[in-house]
Amino acid sequence: MKTKLGIAVTALALIAMCGGAFAYEVTTGTATVGQAERYGNGVTTVAWTSNASGGVVVTGINLFGTITKIVTDPGATAPSDNYDIALTDENGSDVLLGTGNNRDKTNTESVVFGLATSGVFSTTTLYQDVNTNERFVPWPVYVYGSHTLTISSAGDTKKGTIRIYTKR
Repeated sequence: MKTKLGIAVTALALIAMCGGAFAYEVTTGTATVGQAERYGNGVTTVAWTSNASGGVVVTGINLFGTITKIVTDPGATAPSDNYDIALTDENGSDVLLGTGNNRDKTNTESVVFGLATSGVFSTTTLYQDVNTNERFVPWPVYVYGSHTLTISSAGDTKKGTIRIYTKR
């Protein structure tokens, strides 16, 4: 009996440490969310399919720590060019700071947070290295709690994946 109680308490502690990782809800389109963490480094993967109006909304994605990078990968049924991604916190602020906008329909793209790359930076396009076109945010982005992922302008029944990397 003590062993079963110990296992149950350990399982509940792990769920609490992960922030209730699987408490998400898809309100628009379809999506599956997977979360994994190891040694304080986490990745949240959202595989999505847009609805007829080109949107996806996933609420209740729990993120804790600092976002280090996001990677967007258009699927085989690629979204429309320049589709947009926003990740909003409980206050409605886009924690991606607009860097999820205008995603490419054919190329995998990334945004690095908290680590400026070398090079000359454009004064007309925020957060983009003019030599490599890599987007970046030079300061850390801290996240804590429930977030909503919103994808818009993706086209009818289009697919893609976004991976959000975090560090505690």
